[in-house]
Amino acid sequence: PYVDTVTVMDYRTRPEAIESFAQPFLAWGQQSGKPVVVALETGPLPDESFEAYRPLGWSTHRRARLWLLPYDTDHKLLVLLKQGANLGSAGEAFRFSHHVTVPASRVTYHDQFARFQGDLTDVSRRLQRWPAFGGMAIHFWGSYKALLVGDKMPVEPETSPTP
Repeated sequence: PYVDTVTVMDYRTRPEAIESFAQPFLAWGQQSGKPVVVALETGPLPDESFEAYRPLGWSTHRRARLWLLPYDTDHKLLVLLKQGANLGSAGEAFRFSHHVTVPASRVTYHDQFARFQGDLTDVSRRLQRWPAFGGMAIHFWGSYKALLVGDKMPVEPETSPTP
């Protein structure tokens, strides 16, 4: 009841992955009667590094940084501590496993105009079968304009001068 439309940033550059990420939002939109717009990134982004965690099990010495704790009967809370702690049997403990580097080319179409055009058409066609699909959006105007004309993209979005 509080929103008219939802726009979801879908930081992916493979049509199958874009569609897969958008599906739960489109299902919600269909159930709620609200259109869902799917947005793609065209700006310059750095490669990103993420931490992967694995279940620690139920050993007696469960010093862990990542904990999945009960919040209420329907929800759980994921907590990442600065230092490992033993929270006993309060929740599920996870240990650090490894780092994962995600190249920027997997989350942005920066400098990939031909691919962007093809994927935008493909993704739009795939998502049209969802009644809640409200169209595609592009983040942000300056980088999209640069894609169109083949220029290098600005670091920050363009702003209009204040009168």
